[in-house]
Amino acid sequence: MGPGGEEIVDLYGFLMRNRIIFLNQRISDQVATQVVASLLALDSLDDQEEIKLYINCPQGNPYAVTSILDTIRAIKAPVSTVGMGMVGGTAAAVLAGGAKGRRFSMENTRILLQQPVGGLQGSADECNITATELNRNMKVMYRFLSEFTGLPEEQVEMECDRDNFLSPKQAMDLGLIDGVIA
Repeated sequence: MGPGGEEIVDLYGFLMRNRIIFLNQRISDQVATQVVASLLALDSLDDQEEIKLYINCPQGNPYAVTSILDTIRAIKAPVSTVGMGMVGGTAAAVLAGGAKGRRFSMENTRILLQQPVGGLQGSADECNITATELNRNMKVMYRFLSEFTGLPEEQVEMECDRDNFLSPKQAMDLGLIDGVIA
């Protein structure tokens, strides 16, 4: 109880009891570990009941995002995804990675498709190695998006070639989401 007698709610516990995960920051290794742990815990409690993943995230580390996507694919519980605010870059793959028919966006969400971002520094050889890995990460994300949307990888690559801001309707037309929540 609070000082005025009001009930104090543990927000994280409340969300977990209601099978809700909220992803509201850049997807780092630490953030991905928390999301993966939550997905695994909820799946182990009940692998038939839906898990809701709300996403308001500008971008993410491709390796961290891959760990979330691999976990969503590995667990039995269906994962519903809901985009809100801004869903950008690799986070758009998480949005599209929800269970078919359960991928949504709020009506004013902006979804950004783009190439995975990375930086180069060091010797020329080190820059070449890093560039090769960036290209590999880009192809992995394109493969995920192709699988989730049904679009050919070449079209996914075209859609991501430059920053491509989408409305929920445009995202639905591309197969990234299945519906819009008004």
